[in-house]
Amino acid sequence: MINILTKIILKTWLKIFFVTGFGLMLIAVFGDLVNNILRNKYSYSEIFLNLFYESSGMIAKVIPVACIIATLFLFNKLKNHSELTAILASGYPKRKIIQLLLVLGFFAFIIQFFNVAFYAPYLVKTQNQSSDTSALIDNPTPGVNLKALWFKGKDYFGSFLFYDRKNNILASPDIYLFEKSYLQKIISAREASYLKNGSWLLRDVKITQNLSERGKFPEYVTYEQYQVNLNKKVEDFTKYQQGIYSLGIRSLYKFISELRKTGLNVAEYLVFFYDKLAVSFSCILFTLFPLSALNQVSKRSSSPGRSILFALVFSVVFWVAASGLQSFALSNTIPPVIASFALHVGVAIYLLKTYFSLEKLR
Repeated sequence: MINILTKIILKTWLKIFFVTGFGLMLIAVFGDLVNNILRNKYSYSEIFLNLFYESSGMIAKVIPVACIIATLFLFNKLKNHSELTAILASGYPKRKIIQLLLVLGFFAFIIQFFNVAFYAPYLVKTQNQSSDTSALIDNPTPGVNLKALWFKGKDYFGSFLFYDRKNNILASPDIYLFEKSYLQKIISAREASYLKNGSWLLRDVKITQNLSERGKFPEYVTYEQYQVNLNKKVEDFTKYQQGIYSLGIRSLYKFISELRKTGLNVAEYLVFFYDKLAVSFSCILFTLFPLSALNQVSKRSSSPGRSILFALVFSVVFWVAASGLQSFALSNTIPPVIASFALHVGVAIYLLKTYFSLEKLR
């Protein structure tokens, strides 16, 4: 059974966590709302719709801050009238408090992971479906790893695996040409590069034709190079590629695995994938970061304003440093996995050091 002291700690932390999270969300929403109204570029319906699409990003930033504030306020509350001293003197171990904070941090981790791994892709997919220029993600049967981004032209449908914005190259394009609702020709290529006026140069091309001709068998023709007018510019494929961000965490990993087989630079999407894990893991780190307060049991509690200021400063420094490391990964200076987790590992080492330095841990 959960004893009374454990219930007090859990109840207090959760109450502060949800109240703080709700308050920070209101501040973020209000600030964004005022900013959009002052810019006077959108209608009220568009403003609220944009707030809905941006809600996942707000939640991702709010949850870690709410975690660290909840722990700081918990310790401050327990230090009032020497309650923390009395709890420890009664035989309630510091290790038990740390274990509870770890459980609470994991609780926040689950919320954050659901947010970035499922809710955020849902918002992107919903936003893409409301846009005429959005691409569709092909969802093949389970067990098939390959995903394709689809687009539509005047008399054709097309798909591609990846668009390399740096070199203006489409990877694995397939073009399905129709005439009077009948499929006439399929053009497949290893890659395609942009020429001008909507024309693209395909390389290592295989064309399957005579698909709807009566009395004729399908014919296969290959070319080293083949020019086709898709009436699409590079900007169009940049927009189409946004469909990748609508993939769930598992589908995203499979998609990146397929991209890596092509030899293309996928650092941008690896950073995006690892960031989903890193921002979730940060909830546990932020929850445990104020552990040093257990080494200062007799010290008077700090004011609420001071605790909030410390939480905000730490959060800003943490996210700025994390963004800086990710920018190095995007420029191929350091591997994406190091850029995404180096700072988190550093904080984790600090927490382990703090954990083992606590006096009378048992």
